[in-house]
Amino acid sequence: MHWLVTDLPRTVIKQDLLYSLGAFSTICELSRNDAAWRIEQLVGGGRDPGSRTPTTPGKAGRATSGDGEAADEATDSAQLGVDVGQYATDRIASRLIETFAGHRLADLTAAVLTADGFTCEVSPEGTDQGVDIIAGTGTLGLGEPRLVVQVKSEAGPVGLPVVQQLQGAMAAHGAIGLLVAWGGITRQARQYLSTQRFAIKVWDSEDLLTRVFQHYAALPADVRADLPLKQVWTLVEETG
Repeated sequence: MHWLVTDLPRTVIKQDLLYSLGAFSTICELSRNDAAWRIEQLVGGGRDPGSRTPTTPGKAGRATSGDGEAADEATDSAQLGVDVGQYATDRIASRLIETFAGHRLADLTAAVLTADGFTCEVSPEGTDQGVDIIAGTGTLGLGEPRLVVQVKSEAGPVGLPVVQQLQGAMAAHGAIGLLVAWGGITRQARQYLSTQRFAIKVWDSEDLLTRVFQHYAALPADVRADLPLKQVWTLVEETG
């Protein structure tokens, strides 16, 4: 097996294609919603342009085969089974970033950190000079660890300049750094941060979601109203 791309975040893929990628099948052919062409665009340009052929209302489950006949819905192996857990997570992620895009993602991050025992100060929206949140432990927020937090809600990965800007803020405040990058970080930034393991921590969309789930009951009521979640237990089916 040869991987064409290894650092493409799920956040740059549109929801309809994510549904197919969430199939139970280990190996499958994706044929719906112009999937093959869109994956080529993702590999080459890092973004999902969406289907070139709009779906006709009422016919979302149909696809046209090469000879012009409608392909039966069951022939798309990606639809034979869906990973329910990943499907739910993708739906929650889409709702979260739609609701908390931009500066509101800093508010959500601060709410998660507060639930984790930090006292947070969120910078006003606008020029932040690399600092969206200053956080510390204790009643006054002066205890260690002390965090300088930079929050980026872009769907695509952020690069080394963002990391270096955060490092400047860390030096100015005498704190360690947390970079919340919804779309993750570039390979160059990841390589650079491999030598900064005890100075800067990175949360991508999956990391932030994990902490939202962990602290959901303790989040403010307005956050829970904008992101209404319900925990559901499901049986893990045995395989093999």
